[in-house]
Amino acid sequence: MSNKHGDPFKRHSGIFKYMDCSTCHITKDVSESIMSIESLSVDPHEFGWWMFVPELIEPDVPQCLRDILFYASGADARWVKLDVDGYTYDSLPKYNW
Repeated sequence: MSNKHGDPFKRHSGIFKYMDCSTCHITKDVSESIMSIESLSVDPHEFGWWMFVPELIEPDVPQCLRDILFYASGADARWVKLDVDGYTYDSLPKYNW
């Protein structure tokens, strides 16, 4: 099975897990600039963003997003749904804004 993008995930079945994550795990500054982080694939939704979990996390990714992406990757999730009502993780930093 392959896709039109050269398939970096050759072992996938076309069905992916995602991490549901509260926006309290990102800083206000990051929330205002998340769409301009060139090395990430981010799409807005009504209450936050969908973010693809890359194989390699580039240096331009802010620490709060790095923490989330490493957590998601460790759980074999390919996407993160950042949402104001998303799940809150005790092991990730929380930011009040």
